[in-house]
Amino acid sequence: MQTAKTPFVPPEDLPCDVCKQSTDDDTMILCDSCDRGFHMACLNPVLNELPIGDWLCDGCCATGASAKGFVRTIPTNKTEIQLVEHERTTSCRLSSVDIAAGLALKDDGRVALGNLPISGYNPGGYRSVRATRGISAGSYYWEALCVHGINGNSGHCRVGFAQQWSDLELPVGADELSYALSSSAGCGVHLGVRTPLGTPFSDGDVVGMQLYLPPGGRERKRTREAVYWGNKLFWIEEGFADEPKVVKGSFIAWSVNGRNIGKTRNLLEGTYFPACGSSV
Repeated sequence: MQTAKTPFVPPEDLPCDVCKQSTDDDTMILCDSCDRGFHMACLNPVLNELPIGDWLCDGCCATGASAKGFVRTIPTNKTEIQLVEHERTTSCRLSSVDIAAGLALKDDGRVALGNLPISGYNPGGYRSVRATRGISAGSYYWEALCVHGINGNSGHCRVGFAQQWSDLELPVGADELSYALSSSAGCGVHLGVRTPLGTPFSDGDVVGMQLYLPPGGRERKRTREAVYWGNKLFWIEEGFADEPKVVKGSFIAWSVNGRNIGKTRNLLEGTYFPACGSSV
């Protein structure tokens, strides 16, 4: 029995990482760090012309990556070091790639959801979006401001943390790889199961989320491989041989308008990203 070898696929032949469509045109741009390709019209903000010099996608910008074959300028004094460290540790925004179909980022970096400073409008029902920076150990805090559309009758959202493997076509907290606080009942949500924590939140409220993961858990990041089979391009994502383990001592502390309302404890290991989405 012979094992077929996976054909090599040059980066320039891969589809757009956002729309997954063909690259048979001149509107594609490749990230100089990760080699992912994007249609210039699929980016937010849209690129009207090719940039001069190196170009990095938002994911590589957030992780502090540099273009392949190039070395970033080394800071020469304390002030420059502080500025570089500040950029590295605070460069996080909603991703234009890890976002459900039907959602779109606005020019100011917010996403059309129907809530949050991530505000706007979401006609598609259940949808989620992740941020560009996550952690697998340590502490991570972020806040969500409910701007417009969150009310007790129709508009609801969930905010929290999600891993790369969580389903973006579901609300945050619907699977085992995401945890959320629901605006409709003020309860924690994991695996679709609601746990009472506080009271519902709505327009004008600020939701704070403090994630803590002790050392010892695995990152469990997603990897993809592009292969051709029958003259068609497919993406292969390999799962894990074992189930994720519980990280003892881990938790998410929830607060609304500065008032602590409770904690979700003993999270599953993995790399968690801030996430938000619409819900009922």
